Amino acid sequence: MARERKNYTLRSQGGAVVEIDGYREVPWRQCWENRTFDFRRWCYRGRPMLDAQGRGEGLVHAGRDGLVEALRDAMWYMNVSNTTKSDYCSSGLTYFFEFLDDHTTGQPLTTLIQIDKKLLEHYIHWLRYIKVTDTESGRLGYASARCRYSSIKSLLRYLVNQKALPESIFPVNPFPNSNRTSKSYRYYTKKVMGQLLFALSQDIKGLRDGTLRLSPSQTLTIYLLVIAARSGRNPEPLLRATRDALQPHPVKPAEMGLLVVYKNRGNNTHVQAYPCQHKIEDMVSLPMDAVTLFHEVNCMTAPLATDAPAGAGDQLWLYRAAGGPMEGQVVTLSLTRYLVAAKSIVKRHKLKDADGQSLRLNISRLRATFNQRMWQLTGGDILKTAKLAGNTPQVNDRHYLAATPEMEGNHRRLGHVMHADLSGALEDPKELEAVSREVGIPVGQLIHIANGDNNTGVGRCRDPQYGANAPGDGSACTQWLGCFTCPDQVVLESDLYRLYSFYFLLIKERNVIQRRRWEATYGHLIKIIDQEIVGPNLRTNDNPRGCFDPLRVKRMRERAERDPHPMWRDRAILALGGGNDADK
Repeated sequence: MARERKNYTLRSQGGAVVEIDGYREVPWRQCWENRTFDFRRWCYRGRPMLDAQGRGEGLVHAGRDGLVEALRDAMWYMNVSNTTKSDYCSSGLTYFFEFLDDHTTGQPLTTLIQIDKKLLEHYIHWLRYIKVTDTESGRLGYASARCRYSSIKSLLRYLVNQKALPESIFPVNPFPNSNRTSKSYRYYTKKVMGQLLFALSQDIKGLRDGTLRLSPSQTLTIYLLVIAARSGRNPEPLLRATRDALQPHPVKPAEMGLLVVYKNRGNNTHVQAYPCQHKIEDMVSLPMDAVTLFHEVNCMTAPLATDAPAGAGDQLWLYRAAGGPMEGQVVTLSLTRYLVAAKSIVKRHKLKDADGQSLRLNISRLRATFNQRMWQLTGGDILKTAKLAGNTPQVNDRHYLAATPEMEGNHRRLGHVMHADLSGALEDPKELEAVSREVGIPVGQLIHIANGDNNTGVGRCRDPQYGANAPGDGSACTQWLGCFTCPDQVVLESDLYRLYSFYFLLIKERNVIQRRRWEATYGHLIKIIDQEIVGPNLRTNDNPRGCFDPLRVKRMRERAERDPHPMWRDRAILALGGGNDADK
């Protein structure tokens, strides 16, 4: 029997035929991330409110319809995410057209081809020195101005690639060293984080038992924040998570789940395993782990998938809008909407930060807190922390990790002991008690440190028997290479001769072993001595409280290079691991 041929003819559905010209027409009103932008408003001066037909009474027409249409079409056809398009409209086009309204010198800008390098230089100057804001300074910050310029530059870059504009319109490096001005997000203290998680857990319990009724966006935001705190992911990958983002573990499917999220900017996928809790007595007592919360959100939003816009049905964070131009439509939780909902959570629970101010709640700070906690749990292992966070060690160290109060306390302890030794305060019992209370070291240990009983080859130790790196069995610690990362290390001015003798022995070691091996073993020690021990503690006009006399440091450095301490004259000592038997 012959197989029936497939019929590829289009069957009529009774609908009207769509003309190709009408299909390709770009709309004036574009909606990105639940925000509607009417490009026709930029055909007029100021920020007018238009009716549904794009008309308004008493408005001053700017005569730049051709320019607005070109930018409208570019925004429509750009191959970027909806979130990015929303940012381009709000922080790019809005500021650019406001600049055009203020820009009165020269010929009015009405067409795309009038945009040149000189105009963009004027725009940069306007952003930095003329644009008035509601901040205390009254002007845009350096990083904020760069962000506004980058948004419009990305849009113009698309037009350059389409050959609508020349490549030469962009100024070269208009914001030098802008990366240095960016501030990393501060992590939440343990107390603040505990109060926040308690508040979120109370909200989830209230949502489960029906005693708390919130809008859909606020409900999803609560679940989003808890999952963010548990996972340490970036906000954008979490908001773009799909329903199949949580997958069963290949080895332990009944005990663990895998959360798979995609980071568009880095073009990589991060997989993280989470244990499943099985304490399910009733709906209210469900656990708060990431796997359980993910399944709850999936059950809440799955019925909305059929009414979601094309391409958004598999998104996890769906809800039905309750107001605005999108009322009644199924939309996805956006970055702007979750931030608004987060403020309502802070207001409802009256959450405060460590300084007593209203808490700034966002996923980026939760991610910084996650990184800080993982760094502590791994014992300061930057490689493991970066792997858990899904980034590189360099990015993790530069943008997420910060000095903990314990680290700052240890640094202050080092400086006070050096200052007390130099000023002779250890000879006065009252001063000795005062120093002991200030630095948190018992009087007996201070006396041992001052007398040189705890000397090492590279300084002194606060507690060689039971310190951070000590064996803990009463025997003395002999790991002198670990002294430089140990909170119990103490360096006084009288130790500089031994310290610099060790320093120059390491310098000579570069001529003996492979460079890569030297960098991995000793390179960081040179930086610690220069940048953390000696450098910040030099007594200068800018640092009058420094504990080291610059002249004495110079003399000890020259003496160590010319005539090293007996302990550091032979490189064989480097292979022994060091010890606490240095002479006093």
